[in-house]
Amino acid sequence: MSEAALSRREIQSYSGTIQSSSFWAEPTDIEQCRQVLKTATVKGLKICPRGAGNSYGDQNLFRDQILLSLAKMNRILAWNKETGVLRVEPGVTYTQMLATVLPDFWAVDIVVGTPDVTAAGALSSNVHGKTTFKSGNFGETVLSFKLLQADGTIIEVDRESNPELFRAAIGGMGLLGIVVEVVIQCRRIPSAYVECRTEACSNLDDLIAMIEAGQKDSDFLIAWVDAFATGSGLGRGFVHCGKWAENGEASAEAIRHSLRPATRVFGLFPKALTWGILRWVFGSTFVHIANSVRYHITHWRGVYVTHELFPDFNFLHNRIPGLNDVYYPYGFMEFEPIIPKSAGVAGIRQVLELCQKRGFESILCGLKIHRPDDFMISFEGEGYSFGVDFSMRGRRREDVVRFAEEFFTLIADLGGKTYLAKDEILPRKIFQRMYPRYKEFLAVKKRVDPNGLFASDMYRRLFEDSHV
Repeated sequence: MSEAALSRREIQSYSGTIQSSSFWAEPTDIEQCRQVLKTATVKGLKICPRGAGNSYGDQNLFRDQILLSLAKMNRILAWNKETGVLRVEPGVTYTQMLATVLPDFWAVDIVVGTPDVTAAGALSSNVHGKTTFKSGNFGETVLSFKLLQADGTIIEVDRESNPELFRAAIGGMGLLGIVVEVVIQCRRIPSAYVECRTEACSNLDDLIAMIEAGQKDSDFLIAWVDAFATGSGLGRGFVHCGKWAENGEASAEAIRHSLRPATRVFGLFPKALTWGILRWVFGSTFVHIANSVRYHITHWRGVYVTHELFPDFNFLHNRIPGLNDVYYPYGFMEFEPIIPKSAGVAGIRQVLELCQKRGFESILCGLKIHRPDDFMISFEGEGYSFGVDFSMRGRRREDVVRFAEEFFTLIADLGGKTYLAKDEILPRKIFQRMYPRYKEFLAVKKRVDPNGLFASDMYRRLFEDSHV
């Protein structure tokens, strides 16, 4: 077997805050993946499998080692429209999956807000979405997957044949091997349209009460929180309660069109010009004013209902192409914690007030409901998640690190955890509090990857040298 051709590349994190140089490999099939394994062994290198690069921090970066991109292993292998079972290669994106299944009245049940996330990336991060409150995380939809191991053999993994490896690899951040195939159970739907009811809430108590009540009759739930509002209005926002619409004909072409990213912001403004202008005014004051306007317009409209194709409902970023450019050249960070329901509304209030006190109010604060699962390194639990995202413009990294330690300590004290796919700064000691099953995960890794071939910059930061 010949060795793989590697090239040196400078790779930037999705958030734009980290850049590192790595050896790049982009196989198109399993045999080429095996060549990368051989090359790594011969050259004394390690490997980080990578999907589309949508993890925000250092999960898919690996300085001076091999980044193995699975983006070109992107074929739909089989689709059974009678049973809803979809079999795909690892680099297949949500765009491809939904374009395949929606015309046949099926849907991938757990869908993130970005359509170019890959199947293997969704599995490795055990992603969540607007349906997580009732369907759990992505791992709940996975029937089986094939894992290319460090020794070049392929093992088929499912809940029955290898339950421990199944629970470790889903959410395992690619640290156990290379996912080369995923089999997904889709959900039958009445149409490709979603009816969504939106209502404003004047404070955090009302917002949580409304999103809790929405679980009974909804297929989708998400709330938007104005993280800048204070006093009696703290936590104000609005709640989206969506259901698959019973009526609505959509051709395959209409669905494909709705999955394509717009070339202009909201279909009107050139993206380069838009973000070039907004970059100069975008900051806390601008977002504070924009949030206030957005809340009051929604409150003034009263309850309203929309009816739109699922991709238009779910993929807001498709309407605002190039959004990350507004943060250029400083980038952004996002912390996404789960606050357990046992901590109550008071716990969420503590977190929002800490962010306001330290000047780290969230720009886009989407709140979702979660439920527990049994995957070892999984962003799960009976609670509420919300994003705390902020621009790095005008901030010193040491100040962010100081705030992060205070923030993550509070989350851990509340019994919560933070989402690793969006992390680049979590201290190891707090990670171990949040994810106490890390030792169980490392025991599985030691068994299936005894020489530690698969790793990443995140692995170095959070796991390496930990005792099993």
